[in-house]
Amino acid sequence: MSTSQKLNLPDFKPHEILDLFLAQKTEAIATQYLSILDHFKQRTDRQITIPLQTYIDQFLGNFFYTFSQAKLVLPEDYLRAFIRRNKIIATLAAISSFQNTDPYLKILSTQPENLGKALALYSPRNEFYFDYNKIFTTNPDLACYWYSYIFSHYATGLAHENIAKRIYFHATYDHPNLTRFYNYPDIYCSATYIAPNLDRLLKYKINLFVQQSSAPQTNAQQQYDKKKIAIVSSSWSPQSSIYRNLSTYIAALANKYELTLIYCGEKNELVDQDFFKQIIYIKAKDNSLNYDQLHGNQFSLIYFTDIGVNTESILLANFRLSPIQCCGLGHPVSTYGAKIDYFISGQTVEIPTESTQFYSENLILLPNLGVVHHPPPYQRRERQHFQNSRIIINCPWSAQKINFSLLKTLKRITEKTPEPPLFRFFCGHSLNQNSYLVFTQDIASVLPREYFELVPAIANQDYLALMETGDMTLDSFHVGGCHSIIESLYLYKPTVVFEGDRWYNRVGAQLLRQVGLMDLIATTKKDYIHMALKLILDKKYRQTVGDRLREVDFEKTIFNTTEIQSFKKAIDSLIANLR
Repeated sequence: MSTSQKLNLPDFKPHEILDLFLAQKTEAIATQYLSILDHFKQRTDRQITIPLQTYIDQFLGNFFYTFSQAKLVLPEDYLRAFIRRNKIIATLAAISSFQNTDPYLKILSTQPENLGKALALYSPRNEFYFDYNKIFTTNPDLACYWYSYIFSHYATGLAHENIAKRIYFHATYDHPNLTRFYNYPDIYCSATYIAPNLDRLLKYKINLFVQQSSAPQTNAQQQYDKKKIAIVSSSWSPQSSIYRNLSTYIAALANKYELTLIYCGEKNELVDQDFFKQIIYIKAKDNSLNYDQLHGNQFSLIYFTDIGVNTESILLANFRLSPIQCCGLGHPVSTYGAKIDYFISGQTVEIPTESTQFYSENLILLPNLGVVHHPPPYQRRERQHFQNSRIIINCPWSAQKINFSLLKTLKRITEKTPEPPLFRFFCGHSLNQNSYLVFTQDIASVLPREYFELVPAIANQDYLALMETGDMTLDSFHVGGCHSIIESLYLYKPTVVFEGDRWYNRVGAQLLRQVGLMDLIATTKKDYIHMALKLILDKKYRQTVGDRLREVDFEKTIFNTTEIQSFKKAIDSLIANLR
């Protein structure tokens, strides 16, 4: 058995690539390279052994050398395929002996006819700067394509200071030739995490482009039936936090209205079909939809659960499907310019006087949070004490929430403790495209490696069991948590949150108020550090906070369901006022 087979790696023979190059079989070369890159996209390597390191170095050495040859001229379809794999190329380079693609990017940058290949290698992980203006004047179409796919780096690139700066530069760059967009979900979602002020700027551009280029110019229907409502969702199964937070609202509508689920994506047997008379599966192809199946349904109102998480939801949100279109907190940020009339949120979380600043939609405020939480499906190990050799801090943060500023704050916490705690980052599925190792490197550029561990996607029961062994929890900022705060409180973990000015960094604070932990709500970094240190250094205080949580009636506080009827009344009122 060969080394490649033992490591479950594709068979790769450099001499075959050379033979193909000499025979000018460029498409065969490209196909083999793309296949190997796709293999690595699907892997999750948590350690790099000598054989694996050797394979990656040999593959990249061959790939970079051949790819940078001026005589390797690829059709545009292949160039775009490599640009779509920009992130995995940069990721492999970062964990290889090459560290980045700079030497080969410099070679390609002098070959205007090979700009597409240069763009496949050019990412925020490069130290070498390739003039953006030159890129957009040389080949505007490929430049726009590359611009859109670079946003995929936001998911794991914000932890490193220099990479985060380059991502921000990329996101704020503009040019007269930047007129087309692709990869809508990464642009839509990344804006929130890169910087709060980017939401309005980037989403406005995407919405305008979609409305002008992708959405039909006519409405899906002119007539409506006040008894017909559609729910548009990308995550409608019991395993989804979006479903768990919003499904009871939808259930409250079922007795009065005829409900249709418009599911964004392929047909999925896990989709919950309860409450719905029909389910319409809709899948985008080449950034467009077949809207025919949406005609004639006579919906009076459309409720979107999570606009922005996939292409379908973005396209549908920019198309007038019904006279009333509203969205909820599955993705808790404004669309900033889609064809959405109302955003349904929670009065105890929002700052009503700031609604026009943070929402392009009209804000409808339910009396409480704007979502309904339910107990996690996990049996607590009640009074069992976990004897850790050091303080373990739960950080249930997706990778895109881990930014350089936040890591610097954690570093300051470690500097003020006699024995630094262990930060346990629960990143889950956000560690995609085999980014575990490179993300570890990025965090370690700020926080010493022995101070943290990364937990990739694991079964929910295992995740909650591991969370329960932690001593306390810290929330992330500037984008905070919601469901993760619920889980932490349910497990009786003292939890520190950083309250901001938007729903996604205010809901955690409101949850703490509901359970009486106002003393753990920070509004400055200084407060956040102070509260974290008090829990770390004062064992008695930490245990007292846990005991306080054990005395809370969660059913009357964070699992209160009285808001369900308020949601139904809001929908009833909107439809009743239709003319």
